[in-house]
Amino acid sequence: MKRNILLYILYIAVALFFISCNFSIPKKIHVKGDPGIYLPLGEKEFLITDYVSIKEITKLIGDDIEGLGVYDFHDTADPLGIQKYLIHYPLTDITLDIGEYLNDLDLGGDLSRAISQSIDIPAAAVDEDKTISVDLGGVFSAIEEQASFVVQSVPLIVPNGSGDSSGLLLLPMGTDAFTRVTFTSGNMEIGFAVSPAISDDLKITIDNVKLMDASQNVLTSTGGSVTLDSVNSTGSVVMNLAAVVWPEIVKISASISFSGGTPGQSAGNLGVSAELSDIAFSAAEGIKLDAPVELDISSTVDIDSLPALFKSAEIGAGSLFLSVGPDTSSGVTMNGLIQDIAFSIQQNSGLDLIDIGKGVTSLSGQTLNRNDLTVAGKIIIATGGNGASISGIQGGSIDYNMSIKTSIEQFAEVTINTAELDSDILSPSPITVDLPSEFDDWVKKITFDEIGISANFTELIVSSGINLKVKCDAFGIDQTRSLTTGTDILFSNSPFDFVPSGSQSIDFVVTIDLPAEITVADVKPGASVKAIEGTAELVADWTSVTVNPGNLGFSGEFPEAGKNAVDLSVIADYLDDGIDLSSLPLRVYLSGPSAFDAQLSMLLEAEYTGASGSPLYDDSLVMKTPLDFSTVVDQVFTGELPEPSLLLEEEFTDILKKRPEDLRLSYNITSGGPITLSRTDVDAKKPFKVELLFELPLKLSVDSGPGGTGSSVITFAGMLSDGSSDLFGRKAGADNSKTQDLLKYLNTMTLSFNNRNHIIDSAAKEDMDNLALFIKADMDSGSEFEKQIFNLKEGETSVSLDKEEIERVMNQIPFSPKLEMNIPDGEYFLKRGGTFDTTISITVVSTIDEVIELGGGK
Repeated sequence: MKRNILLYILYIAVALFFISCNFSIPKKIHVKGDPGIYLPLGEKEFLITDYVSIKEITKLIGDDIEGLGVYDFHDTADPLGIQKYLIHYPLTDITLDIGEYLNDLDLGGDLSRAISQSIDIPAAAVDEDKTISVDLGGVFSAIEEQASFVVQSVPLIVPNGSGDSSGLLLLPMGTDAFTRVTFTSGNMEIGFAVSPAISDDLKITIDNVKLMDASQNVLTSTGGSVTLDSVNSTGSVVMNLAAVVWPEIVKISASISFSGGTPGQSAGNLGVSAELSDIAFSAAEGIKLDAPVELDISSTVDIDSLPALFKSAEIGAGSLFLSVGPDTSSGVTMNGLIQDIAFSIQQNSGLDLIDIGKGVTSLSGQTLNRNDLTVAGKIIIATGGNGASISGIQGGSIDYNMSIKTSIEQFAEVTINTAELDSDILSPSPITVDLPSEFDDWVKKITFDEIGISANFTELIVSSGINLKVKCDAFGIDQTRSLTTGTDILFSNSPFDFVPSGSQSIDFVVTIDLPAEITVADVKPGASVKAIEGTAELVADWTSVTVNPGNLGFSGEFPEAGKNAVDLSVIADYLDDGIDLSSLPLRVYLSGPSAFDAQLSMLLEAEYTGASGSPLYDDSLVMKTPLDFSTVVDQVFTGELPEPSLLLEEEFTDILKKRPEDLRLSYNITSGGPITLSRTDVDAKKPFKVELLFELPLKLSVDSGPGGTGSSVITFAGMLSDGSSDLFGRKAGADNSKTQDLLKYLNTMTLSFNNRNHIIDSAAKEDMDNLALFIKADMDSGSEFEKQIFNLKEGETSVSLDKEEIERVMNQIPFSPKLEMNIPDGEYFLKRGGTFDTTISITVVSTIDEVIELGGGK
């Protein structure tokens, strides 16, 4: 019924009157009289699924129960076509087929990958840099040897006068070995000689010898002196050259004293010579070497870049690059100093390169191994015609950078140290066969005629010396076999009884035993060479299996522990105490291999507050056909249910009538003892399953009980109003004056229904004649408003409100009645896919004295 219907009826009736008379609609009219107004309200349709659905049933039981299935049941064996639902819950589903666990496992792929191994050939590229300290002593010695100093000969005249007389000697000195030197160490010996011989009575003393620059600044000096006479006509003094900077122009200064002799007479000619010794310098200019100087060096170069697995290789094609030169980063500079090298690079049992120079040297035919490189040879230093200069020398040596690099394109053969291979090549990860979690609980023993692994290898890196070890503790296998290509190799244990030990997996440990060394011919550095390639498969020829389902102890709860129990007390919201579902059959399906038949028993109990009495069931179970929901389409199960192992109908229906709020089923399935299955006993696709199936037919049993009224009531709360306003659209505390004004003019109101019932039925047709709907409302006055609307039989029915009833409704704000169905004692059911539809019309008779705003123009 539409709220505000009375107001709409009046407006529409008046508007239709003016329109039908071709009048223009006025702004407002004054209506007065006693009209009777009829208005059809159309059809209404109600579906079963509006009130009972898969979603609602799932919510009632618990939508968090894993494995729960709820289906619309189209029972093709039911002639009445009752709406039914199925609630399916699998207690357990265990595959017992040993063939599926073992024979059908594709271990070939896993095992093949585990023993298919490649070895990466090392690039074997040497790339070593080293700094060599080169002693310049040979250069210093060469300069010492070829440095000749030119000093002018000085005539000596005995001074005039009596007694001793003296004079100052200042002579220039030069050399062609260098022009300027900064000495860090060394000595210069200045020699003096007089010729012809000195007379017997004459002595000449030379002292205060100094080395000066052009401006007569003293560079170095000596405190020694030389006495020349007729016996010793030669002598020398030594000057320390440390820290002396030798300029281009150098002079020697000395003091000369005479004792004896004839004044004015010649004392001979004084010759001066100079010689260098033990020199070292930090810088020099104008160096001129008469001949190249060879500096011998030797060094050991550690080869760090070659991997440990590389032992040696004969090089088919490759080259070595050698670079040697001063370390300019050390501050040394050279100009005009020509350098060359002549080196030998050798290894113990390896490289043997003699007298190679800088640049590229072929390695073809050479052997390279991991021994250190011995580098021996010489650096050749020479000067050009214009001389050379050098600076930045520290400590009498120069650092040279030496770089040795190889580029190898092909090995004629390469030898690998197999002990240095990656561990996953020699000991691959175990191959694990996972077993189902329940395997250890169910399976007590498997008897094999033969159990193991059969392997065949198509490629081996060497033709002999490779062994393969397979170890499987679970199957008692610990065997080593020598491998050859093209031959089946069996690792097995026969016969064997496998007894699970608590593990949920079986590990096959595969170990590859290679020779200590492997030599591979004609291979490129960095290439990947297949070491071993083969396929394998599990050989599992079993004859029988012993299982003990009793050990598993199938026990638990529905719903499972931790989930909310089923609350059936909510049924009271819809059904009176005298109304119950006629039945709620519980079926238990036990299925599996036939050898289990009559071996299992089940204890099934219902637990809820106030529960008492004996178990629902405590006896043996017989194997039956399992449930098959593969044909379900859109959650509709069509067909007939197979015969169950256990059917509980009255026992479970009695619980339903108590409407407990915490219903939980507990179950315990046990076995009489171990069961031995032969291989032929086990169906390859037949698991052991235990399933619960509740059948929920929408069939009502109404029994008001002894001394009852002969009927019961179903309440449909909230169907006539949504709580925000009442049946006529009024709200408490709101302005309801317009509706109130219209209601006060009503004399009678009649609702007419033309019913077509396809939703509810009964085997006793006379019961249907007494089905009735009532409007009931609690009034503020404390009284109860009650009005029968119509019954559900086919055809027309109506209900009327008189003036007094209308006034009661008018004075009750809000007026929010509830809808109740009165059902006589009997059996009723809802039809599958059923509907109820009706055509509704309303007729009112009123005394109207009202101005109605129509919105016209007059």
